[in-house]
Amino acid sequence: MLPSGQGTTQIDHILIASAVMFLIETKDMNSWVFGRPGDRQWTQTTAPRRGSRKTGGVSRRFSFYNPLWQNEGHARALVKLGITDRSRLRPVVVCVGDAEMKTRDQFLSFDEHEAMAVDKKTWRMRGVICLGLEELHASIEFSIPAAAGSHWTDQDRAALGVAIRAKGIPITAESSARHIEFARAARDRETPRFRRRRKPRRSL
Repeated sequence: MLPSGQGTTQIDHILIASAVMFLIETKDMNSWVFGRPGDRQWTQTTAPRRGSRKTGGVSRRFSFYNPLWQNEGHARALVKLGITDRSRLRPVVVCVGDAEMKTRDQFLSFDEHEAMAVDKKTWRMRGVICLGLEELHASIEFSIPAAAGSHWTDQDRAALGVAIRAKGIPITAESSARHIEFARAARDRETPRFRRRRKPRRSL
């Protein structure tokens, strides 16, 4: 958990490789998932329980904040804290459940992300989502050889780990509650609210 703006941000995993730093956001999702890199909200659709259709059961939908945007916030926090520059960061989302990404064709491949990052100077690897650990390993194996610039020594990587821990906030019940409260408030500010229009009453 790291300070970010007026609140905090919590990173699931940080992997410091020879020349790049991976920020790994993990999501345990099942059933069908709908979402594109540019969508603020994604949707998870769960199938009806066995036998529920006979009793009128229907599938359920849950909306959640785009994990790619969430992970990009992690990257920005590390840059603002002076840990490293953005060219070294590789944010990636990995699903550890058995989710099926129904909008998978909307995501770019690894090499397309590298070309886009160089051309537009945007966050590298934004929009990359891995379904399972095998795809995550493929992403890591692709990114490390493709990394440009000088490589970190073992001492450099150890120093980066120390710097991150030094900026970290101890995870306690109180700090976790504050983090959840801040995250919800931030998402409420960003997510547009739609009011349901009431139908006019018919006169008798």
